[in-house]
Amino acid sequence: MVFEFAVAATGPYGPMETTRYLVDLNVLGANVIQERPSKKLEDEIEKVRSLLKTFGDNYKAANSLAIRQAQERRREEVTRRREEMGRQLRQSGAGENDPAST
Repeated sequence: MVFEFAVAATGPYGPMETTRYLVDLNVLGANVIQERPSKKLEDEIEKVRSLLKTFGDNYKAANSLAIRQAQERRREEVTRRREEMGRQLRQSGAGENDPAST
């Protein structure tokens, strides 16, 4: 694929001479065939992914106790809320006709 571009412009001192450019994309095509155009971007993204995974693994290892404690607090809170909801249902009598409440 060969393209010809003509550039006509007016500068601060008036019109400029029209300039023509010939661009042969076939020359670029030979390089693209050898390597995907996005290959460099993919490689950089893979480096970032690898660094983030390493960071996450290191964070998890360094903070495993704190992570476990936070998970336990969440479990306790969920259990507390369920128990509270059950008490409220029993007090309101909403579960009287429910076979699961017997």
